[in-house]
Amino acid sequence: EQIPAELKARPQWVGFKIKGEQKTPCIADAPHRKASSTDLHTWRSFETAAAGLRRGVFDAIAYALDGDFIGVDLDDCFDGDTLEENAAEIVYRCSSYAEKSFSGKGIHILLTGGLGKGRNRGGIEVYGQGRFFICTGNRLPDTPESIQSNPDAVQWLLGDLCTEKAEITE
Repeated sequence: EQIPAELKARPQWVGFKIKGEQKTPCIADAPHRKASSTDLHTWRSFETAAAGLRRGVFDAIAYALDGDFIGVDLDDCFDGDTLEENAAEIVYRCSSYAEKSFSGKGIHILLTGGLGKGRNRGGIEVYGQGRFFICTGNRLPDTPESIQSNPDAVQWLLGDLCTEKAEITE
């Protein structure tokens, strides 16, 4: 229920079957067929994906990033129930919707804007397209309920991840 309305309104959802480390994206109304993060014909409405989750067909649901939002994925950033200092700074500086990941060990942050090529280094991933973002709705306390714009925070993150400038669009 806490998944932002901006995401729910777009037909960019898939189901996920998860067995151990293997995560398989599936078409929400054809769960025997694989979904693609780059093929909009394999995406469905939030309602369709959520219905499959409620019926137990899927273990999780995911949003397909398609240049409309920027996703920040922080892996293994909890020390018990406490958010590690570096991750807490990233959440604070992004000042946007943030939730615990499916594993409960990481954080997903979503921001408005587009991003060309994604970056991945040291347990921090920043993507704008061609990726699925599993959404849990397990929003972090004291973070916005909606997705915010913060190009300065994205540029700061990308500065830590790479030396070249990224092209960020609003």
